[in-house]
Amino acid sequence: HLCRINYFIILICLLLYKNIMCKFSPWKIMYNISEFFYSYTKRFIYIYIYIYIRVFLKFFFCIFVGFTHLICVFANKNELQKVLSQSITVNPCRLEFEI
Repeated sequence: HLCRINYFIILICLLLYKNIMCKFSPWKIMYNISEFFYSYTKRFIYIYIYIYIRVFLKFFFCIFVGFTHLICVFANKNELQKVLSQSITVNPCRLEFEI
């Protein structure tokens, strides 16, 4: 939320700066505002899409790496035999794994 607020503050500052630099005719100001917001909304949409794609890819990559690691561990027959040969008994009172 803070990032969004900062973006809006920056937008307002730029908007004010741009309008002050222009002549003070209302039509020109209105045109500048509409043009400015149109260009920036497009930019914001691209930024949001980029952020969402990055987050999704990171999440997906973590899951993928985790699964491949598990598959590699269990695909190794020696590791699998070790795991199967160990008798794991669960103590229900303390919930400890005794190997």
